[in-house]
Amino acid sequence: LSGLLRVNGSVAYIKLGRFEEAIVCLNEVKNQKLLGKQVNLVYAINMCMALLGAGKVQEATDLFEQSEGLLKQFREDVQYREAVNSLYYEFERLKTIR
Repeated sequence: LSGLLRVNGSVAYIKLGRFEEAIVCLNEVKNQKLLGKQVNLVYAINMCMALLGAGKVQEATDLFEQSEGLLKQFREDVQYREAVNSLYYEFERLKTIR
């Protein structure tokens, strides 16, 4: 349960623009076996957003690429599609900036 709470709690740091704190929070559960695809999905989305916010674009890109199979599974899911598609949008936007 503590892993799930940390993953969910990282959203507050991200919304407050405290990206480094979100990364620390998420790193605390990085090597834990998270329960279920949904928790792993939310972890990947939150970590990618925190890394992007902190300017760690390459780390975010690496994680996004590693997680893309999982992300695609939820791209049309009613509960997760907004978050997943927002993440895809951010990475598409980055491609046009580079």
